Amino acid sequence: MRIGVFDSGVGGLTVLRELQNRYPLQTFIYFGDTANVPYGTKSVSQIRSLSQHAAEKMKSHSLDLLIVACNTASSLALDVMKNELQPTPVIGVVEAGVNSVLSQMQDHDTALILGTRATVQSHIYRDLIQAAGPEIRVLEQACPLLVPMIEEGWRDHPILTATITEYVKPYLDRAPAVEPRRGIRLLRICLPR
Repeated sequence: MRIGVFDSGVGGLTVLRELQNRYPLQTFIYFGDTANVPYGTKSVSQIRSLSQHAAEKMKSHSLDLLIVACNTASSLALDVMKNELQPTPVIGVVEAGVNSVLSQMQDHDTALILGTRATVQSHIYRDLIQAAGPEIRVLEQACPLLVPMIEEGWRDHPILTATITEYVKPYLDRAPAVEPRRGIRLLRICLPR
């Protein structure tokens, strides 16, 4: 089986490595659109156009499956990529992310979703989580400074940690007032794990 993995940059390499570990007998082809990274700061029409172009390029590889490892493209352009590659199955990461959130949450918990500006503005995580678990409160925070750091490979860098801390601090400072017994669960979307 030939499986394509697409991301707007190199962040999807973590998805690729996990897939290679789980399915060592499969053939994987990675496409990182590093010429246009980051997608998360672009307009919806740009994201859709770039995603369609990426799908066109992936066609030549005769894929059996394409995994869109980019949350931004999964949130805003999965339909375009599916249309371009049909009948090849195309799956995104949003559903897996939502299922991960739901598996960690209980009613009246608060989830803080971190992601690119475009992913957060799409509200796809908020909408899908609340549709499945209406008693879960969802907060969203765009983190535009993180993508360049991640693309530079700063996954364990103190500046990345400090930047994440700055993004979540306002939410954590008020967590006791929001939910005194539970606090806020931080769920990283488009961020290194």
